[in-house]
Amino acid sequence: MLKIDPLRVSLMITDNGCGFDPAAVSRNSIGLSGMKARIAEVGGVLNVDTRLEVGTRVLAEVPLQK
Repeated sequence: MLKIDPLRVSLMITDNGCGFDPAAVSRNSIGLSGMKARIAEVGGVLNVDTRLEVGTRVLAEVPLQK
């Protein structure tokens, strides 16, 4: 789902797959940490909510410039 309002752009991606254990993701990987760093560079945030056997939701929000 892509949402644009006067203050921000939000993108949410969800699945009902197998999920993953965030604690098991390597701190040295460039996957999630790289995505979070890139979003932060433009003043945004990236949240990942995942549960094993339930699925994953990724929400990226980036503020719009005036």
